[in-house]
Amino acid sequence: MITVSDGALPHLAQLAAAEGGAGSAIRIAVMGGVTGPGLGLVVDSPGGADEMVHFKDLAIIIDRQLHAYCRNIHIDFREGEPEGCAGKSGAGFLIVPDQPINV
Repeated sequence: MITVSDGALPHLAQLAAAEGGAGSAIRIAVMGGVTGPGLGLVVDSPGGADEMVHFKDLAIIIDRQLHAYCRNIHIDFREGEPEGCAGKSGAGFLIVPDQPINV
């Protein structure tokens, strides 16, 4: 199951509108990071191996095998510090799976 907090929905919709076109969705995907792999978000089009979940007018897609591995996934958004700049403000999406990504 994929859940999205009420606070994250408008930010996800803004991301999809800014970077996507007609038929675009927000993809939950494995991405590399400083502390190793984790889940991230990217605007993409659905493919044949994807599951799609709708939240109001927003489509979220994820590879079926990734979803089965992670089980439940919750997406939230943290507002951060207003005086912080860009990446240092602490603002951003929090994507929390039941089963963390381990490689």
